[in-house]
Amino acid sequence: MWGLDIADGRLRLAHIHRQGDGFVLNHAVSASLDPEGGDAIGADLLRKAIADSGIEGDNVCVCLPAQAGYVVCEIADRTGSPKTVAEEFIVRRWTVQGREGTAIVSGVANRAVAERMARIARMAGLRVAHVVLPQVAAAAALGMLAESADGTVRAGFVVDSEQVVFVMAGDGALLASRSAPRIGIGDTWDDVPAIAAQMFRAAQMSGSELAGVQCSIIAPAGCDAAVDEMAQRLQIALRRVEPGEAVGLTGGEGGPEQLNEYAVAAGAVLVGSGPNPLRVDMLGALSEGEVRKPMGAKRLWITMLAVLILGVAGAVVTEWIGKRMELAALRQQYEQVRPRLERQQKVSRTWERLRPWLGAGQDGRRAGQLPMLEAIIQAFPEPVEAYVTDMEMTADLAGADGPVAVSLKGRAAASDVLHACVSRLDEHVGSSARLGPVSAVEQAQAYSKRYSIEITIDTTTDDGESN
Repeated sequence: MWGLDIADGRLRLAHIHRQGDGFVLNHAVSASLDPEGGDAIGADLLRKAIADSGIEGDNVCVCLPAQAGYVVCEIADRTGSPKTVAEEFIVRRWTVQGREGTAIVSGVANRAVAERMARIARMAGLRVAHVVLPQVAAAAALGMLAESADGTVRAGFVVDSEQVVFVMAGDGALLASRSAPRIGIGDTWDDVPAIAAQMFRAAQMSGSELAGVQCSIIAPAGCDAAVDEMAQRLQIALRRVEPGEAVGLTGGEGGPEQLNEYAVAAGAVLVGSGPNPLRVDMLGALSEGEVRKPMGAKRLWITMLAVLILGVAGAVVTEWIGKRMELAALRQQYEQVRPRLERQQKVSRTWERLRPWLGAGQDGRRAGQLPMLEAIIQAFPEPVEAYVTDMEMTADLAGADGPVAVSLKGRAAASDVLHACVSRLDEHVGSSARLGPVSAVEQAQAYSKRYSIEITIDTTTDDGESN
């Protein structure tokens, strides 16, 4: 089964299969995803990742983004009936018998986000088997959803390049959960202890008993110092575990070297197909819906009217079936012409990109500047090292084949990154670059240098002809 985790502009896909008494993660993909992109873009990226894997399985457990839902645990004897949720949310509830009484676990998710994630997966040709919340997936990856014989309360953290998740569980129920996006970049993990401490203190302030709690953590191999600092700040012992270690999950041939980056995606699969007694699956709420409010007199009349309408609708069932068959035929026709439509859309997007460079007032000369921009992009550092805030390109628009001046301003992580960039620009045939003053940006944790680069590009060859 595939586990799909889409959060904070990144798509993570992990494939897991059973092997003996355990599980094997034999393939994983991590790719950047534009948060503003449409469903078709996400589905195309997912479809390509599945096709490139060579794996034929099409079952997927979809994990929702952290901001799309939450889990709450209430003791029935204390709170009475569970709290209702707004209409734009879906809810699934389970009861768990614990030492303190019957616990009601409610998984709540934004309906629109859940429907969109499931729709993207289906557009990619996958069959959605489960829709789970990331907090539950993280708890499953930490091995915290299995019932313990002594009812021990356990806590844990999942740390990856994008976020930090904190969960606490006992008697097979998720008691508390929190998540926060990371503010660090690259291989720097200095922000993790502060984020973890805030979530831990917030859980304590909400009434969670964390004194002496057993705490585990899934974290990258390179953040040992951050884990040690977390333990000191929280004054607890942190036990390092691998994702799915409690249920025998291992990395197979073709799988990633580090499993921690795919902990949430793997946890989604373990919730859907593993031995966990708590299956907080939101798919049923999407397809079935739930009654969220007591049925008053007004709603009773509405319900009776709905029943009457359904009775009348029985007379047109035959026509409805015919329409469904016609719709199925139209969908089949659409699937046949869709590749051609996608090619046409790609051509249209390319034309929209080129059209501003072909203005009649400049006789199409701006199109000649595209290779210059491509050359600058090739020489420029990676986004984690530097970025541009302002660019100015000056050229003689009257028709003379003179030089083109390009001015770049922006922020960078270090000065050596800028010197290396200028050297690469100088190596480009027909261009010269000069680094302007580099100044420090106060209180900047990343991109601490402000810079300017002046580039001159010669548009003529040695024999005087225009490039």
